[in-house]
Amino acid sequence: MSTGYASEQYVRSLSEWGEPVRLSRCGGWLLRRQLPNGAGHDFMGPYPFFCCADWNGLADDLNEISKDGVAVSLVTDPFADAKPELLQKLFPDCCYVFKKHYVADLSLDLAKVVSKHHQRDARHALRHVTVTICSSPKDYLAEWCCLHGQLVERHQIKGLLRFSQGSFKALFSVPDLQLFRAEMEGKTVGLTSYMVQNGVSYGHLAAFSPEGYRVGAFYGIIWHASEFFAPRLRWLCHGAAAGTVERSDGLSFFKEGWSSGTRDVYFCGRVFDRGKYNRLSAGLQPREYFPAYRSGEFG
Repeated sequence: MSTGYASEQYVRSLSEWGEPVRLSRCGGWLLRRQLPNGAGHDFMGPYPFFCCADWNGLADDLNEISKDGVAVSLVTDPFADAKPELLQKLFPDCCYVFKKHYVADLSLDLAKVVSKHHQRDARHALRHVTVTICSSPKDYLAEWCCLHGQLVERHQIKGLLRFSQGSFKALFSVPDLQLFRAEMEGKTVGLTSYMVQNGVSYGHLAAFSPEGYRVGAFYGIIWHASEFFAPRLRWLCHGAAAGTVERSDGLSFFKEGWSSGTRDVYFCGRVFDRGKYNRLSAGLQPREYFPAYRSGEFG
């Protein structure tokens, strides 16, 4: 059974975004979405990455779904076995390096990978919080939703990334999802989820209380998670900067401090029905977002 982002259970946790569609040749999943005003359908890759077992089989899958959609868009897995030349061929309308994701090679000594600054802050955090791995993530669903709700309000998250309690309920049943909990004085002050597949653990979503932020609980959780995964997996992916535009910011500094290098992810798009796409995108600037008529969907 596939685990993590590659699993059917994970894609179905995003069913509020669209109907899950399995691609039989490559083994990946897309979400089939209704277009505005009943104008048909398009397809998007699951958040945050599209994963598949055979990238060479994707060509035939795209040809198949082209009969039932206007366009397709997706972001590649940073560990995808797909060369840029293949991606350009599969997605002639839109294919570019979207972001750099920070990764840690867990075969290396953590003390040499993690920056001195982060090691110091991790030690400080672990003097205040106790970090454990949750054997049954669903038992912490209510606490997770509460913490995530605070995150949504703090950062004014809008669009698809607000998620729902139903989505999180399905997420916490995904095979090999690992949930780490930071506790202080008997109270949960932070939770971080990781998706595990094919020898890689991906930092997925995290949420902390004001107390958790105050003591830097996120440093303690990531240090604990790194130690937990090191004897079990080769790679830990810490993700990229927030938003849909690559930039240098505090979050980039934070993730870089845990990492031994970076891997590129590509944003890919392809138009199936040019006439309908142009009508839907009339008056918009296609280069700013693909597909142009979906601009703003992630807030």
